[in-house]
Amino acid sequence: MKFSSLFRVELGRLFRSRLTWAVLGITAAAPAVGFTFYCPLSGSLNSTALANPALGGSLAGALIFALLTVLELDRVHSSHTDVLTDSMISPLAAEVCRTLALLTAASAAMIIWMPVTASLTGAVFRPGLCAAVYLLVMLPSLWFSILFTAAVYQLVQRLDITLAAFVGFFLLSLSAWRENWLGRWGKLKKA
Repeated sequence: MKFSSLFRVELGRLFRSRLTWAVLGITAAAPAVGFTFYCPLSGSLNSTALANPALGGSLAGALIFALLTVLELDRVHSSHTDVLTDSMISPLAAEVCRTLALLTAASAAMIIWMPVTASLTGAVFRPGLCAAVYLLVMLPSLWFSILFTAAVYQLVQRLDITLAAFVGFFLLSLSAWRENWLGRWGKLKKA
């Protein structure tokens, strides 16, 4: 089976799932978390109307998409059909197609987020600024959560350990690595 047709099949299967649509719906409502529960920034109107919803939505969306990722990747193993599917197609190609389908679903969530944010922010909504914030903050957050969860699942192939590892790194990013936590991954030690 060609990679493109396998990706098309995985994407179609993913979007026919009720769980995927529930995750997309919850993720579309996730920016509301930045208005109510998670408000790290205060002061200007842009920080309260755009940055807080983007940060809250990225955190809630990352949790939801990590859960969807581990459930989708575990579906084949928990139903014990992995022996059959591995005999027909390469396990690596199947996992890459599943992960790319999940990344595409996260990108589709961005399309759903724009009208929700426009309705929540009202007159302060600026489409260019909102799209920039979503593409620089929220979409990478969803993609990192999907890629991290998929990578850990590929190493251990256990749902519980994968979720524990994701929650551990998620909580570390909120507490111990709060200041410039992404920059800590890229810093090189000088001799």
